[in-house]
Amino acid sequence: MIWVNVLYTKYHIYTWINKYRDSLRNLLMAIIFSFIVLICDLRVVSVLNPSHFVSDYFYYALDFLFVFLSCFFGLTVASWINLPKLWVKENLIDPEKFVVYIVLLLFIAGLNFLSYYSNPGIIKDVLKDMPFLRELSKLGSSGALALSLRAGVNEEILFRLFGISLVTFLLTKIKVKREGSLVVAIVISSIFFGLIHPSFPHYFFFGLLFGFLYIQYGLVPVMIFHFLADFSQFFWW
Repeated sequence: MIWVNVLYTKYHIYTWINKYRDSLRNLLMAIIFSFIVLICDLRVVSVLNPSHFVSDYFYYALDFLFVFLSCFFGLTVASWINLPKLWVKENLIDPEKFVVYIVLLLFIAGLNFLSYYSNPGIIKDVLKDMPFLRELSKLGSSGALALSLRAGVNEEILFRLFGISLVTFLLTKIKVKREGSLVVAIVISSIFFGLIHPSFPHYFFFGLLFGFLYIQYGLVPVMIFHFLADFSQFFWW
């Protein structure tokens, strides 16, 4: 009868996994993204402040927990209201919509280029207003890559996945139409996104664009967008 008990146990485990499959997948993705941010944190701190590389363990733990909770609950709420999670497969494999994605990607790169090429003093103005950013020039290519990846993952989880999903969920609960809820959610998340950056109008516009990209293509494609937008700026520092 031992084999019967073993089969019975396996059946219950399989049933439990199947029942909570979405939650387990969300948990796994939250852990993966949290570790990506943690690795990037370690790289950036090792360059900018090597003496605190080990002693900043509280910061590492807090950042890991913050990303984990934002990602897990963001994915959970997005599934409740049928918003995109990691990616929208049908839009990425659709030739026309994929071309739109590439065109927007090139547009972002071109916008960054024109911003700095047409106004080379913009970096000096930003550094004057926020002198701590001078430290970023010490990062080097690998540090810039880590910081850009960290921003792309962390900020898109917070502002797009979690922010848009949460605001849309709350608005639909008070009977606001879905389309209107999405627009308001994108605008609100873009306002907060702009406020944490040195140039509000510039980043508010990027927030609107990233919000549109998230709704159309999902989280991972907009992370790639954000990463490339940030990384391209380091060529001008």
